[in-house]
Amino acid sequence: LPKDDPAVRAQLIRDGFNPEDFV
Repeated sequence: LPKDDPAVRAQLIRDGFNPEDFV
């Protein structure tokens, strides 16, 4: 998962996930 990609992070946030949970 390219979690550093802003678009991916935005998608995660929109889906209700906190991107910081994936670090």
